Amino acid sequence: MKYWSYAMLLGGNTEYLYQDEITFECDLGFHIPWLDQSKSSLHSTCQADGQWSHEMPSSCTSVLCPMFPEQPHTLFRVRKSGQNYRQSLIEFTDQVTFYCDEGYEIGDRQNLTATCTANGGYTVDLPSNLCQRESLPDSGKGLHIHIDHAVK
Repeated sequence: MKYWSYAMLLGGNTEYLYQDEITFECDLGFHIPWLDQSKSSLHSTCQADGQWSHEMPSSCTSVLCPMFPEQPHTLFRVRKSGQNYRQSLIEFTDQVTFYCDEGYEIGDRQNLTATCTANGGYTVDLPSNLCQRESLPDSGKGLHIHIDHAVK
């Protein structure tokens, strides 16, 4: 998983007093590790005993995108920081490229690439049955065949 340092948004003080507040905020595409991945910031208040009202994170972790279920005639590869992987966790900015078996296509092409976004989704909507059998090219000449049968 990718980790990123948090940003302290209170001027970077080194000493805090009772009821001082501090906010930890993760960069876009990252979240507080023990919170829901939609939570990229955490507010905490200094209590009378000198402890913070919430545990303070030491880092943020990358937002994850859902894995894709296996689909017939489809293979996908995950690209992370310039490296290809067959299967792994799919994190913010990772690219997933889908390839079809020979004789199948995605629309009118052989592959499709989707990128994991900061909100845990993808840059393209993927149908449940991604790779379809290729359609034969249409000659556009309107070929019609008429067969007459002679009856005896």
